[in-house]
Amino acid sequence: MNENNEKEMKRSKKAEQILQGINNNTKLGDLRKIAKDIKKDHALAMELWSTKEYMPRLLAILIMDKKLLSEELLNKLDDDMLTHPFNERNYLMDWLLANQLMKDKKTIALDEMVSKGCTPNYLPEFIAIEVSKRQISVK
Repeated sequence: MNENNEKEMKRSKKAEQILQGINNNTKLGDLRKIAKDIKKDHALAMELWSTKEYMPRLLAILIMDKKLLSEELLNKLDDDMLTHPFNERNYLMDWLLANQLMKDKKTIALDEMVSKGCTPNYLPEFIAIEVSKRQISVK
């Protein structure tokens, strides 16, 4: 318990205020409103992410600075998402892709960013086969 108290003490006042205002009943639209007020705050996003809770992590994704999302950090976020139940994990990945990664033209190739275990190993080969079928039938 002392360890948890120490971690809570290290949180900023802003993070504490936000965490008091959100819970599992918070609507996604309300998270977007909070994010709109905050704008981009990568340090706060990482603080919220460190709570390991679902709703704070969704909010964190909205306020992250995509310029600071390195491959190493994305791998860490991916590993952290694996601790959530399946439906939460998928929603977190969807939000990360939609709100951060897909908005940046300089993002690392999508196939490198897909969450481990979410894409079947056969999918790239299947896509290649389907593309070659369509090219043959067009000729």
